[in-house]
Amino acid sequence: GIWIAQQESLQQVRDWALKSNQFAAKFAARTLESEIAELFRTVENESERESLLELLEEAIRGASRELQVLADGKGHAVWLGSRDCSPQRRHQKLLEEAPAMGLAASAIEEIGTSCVTACQQLGYRGLGTFEFLLDDSAFFFIEMNTRLQVEHPVTEMVTGLDILAWQVRVALGEPLSLQQDEIATYGHAFECRINAEDPETFAPSPGVISHWHMPGGPGVRVETFAHNDCTITPY
Repeated sequence: GIWIAQQESLQQVRDWALKSNQFAAKFAARTLESEIAELFRTVENESERESLLELLEEAIRGASRELQVLADGKGHAVWLGSRDCSPQRRHQKLLEEAPAMGLAASAIEEIGTSCVTACQQLGYRGLGTFEFLLDDSAFFFIEMNTRLQVEHPVTEMVTGLDILAWQVRVALGEPLSLQQDEIATYGHAFECRINAEDPETFAPSPGVISHWHMPGGPGVRVETFAHNDCTITPY
């Protein structure tokens, strides 16, 4: 099937990414360089059921970009700016920023318009995030996350919109009154994830937080369940 269909193409490129269409990219993404057949089998084994595999051409050093969208399921949708989520470890995002740097406004607008069109054609309702790999200004679609994401605060900080409130409104069936020309981004925002890890091996390190002091000041936003004497479980 897919191996035969893609065999010629595989001989013409050096770097590829492969993932099952049953898993999010952070669980099933693989890079292909030499052991192509073995990686095919690995990703196929990760699938919950036999299915086609998505073969995505990707430069290994490519950046990871995403577009936030909001749609009401009634034919109206908007995009809320871009984010960069390239710094990752074990396919887990560590640092997110908005807007994504190094991209022409025209390129972002083109991709945003395409995402909005997709939502309208699908009759999509709610918040969503389109994720892409970027290589030499070419975008390669990875997946769409149909939910509110952990990194949504950076979008809220630069747009001034409460996108969680908008998600609730459209979920209740309200029409989306936001217009694309009303949405603008101001400034720059970063989100840093703090993980319970061994500082030398970066392995998960559950236990008790003996001292917790949150940052503060203008423009600082903290969302956490952590506190002094809080126990971080293995889960």
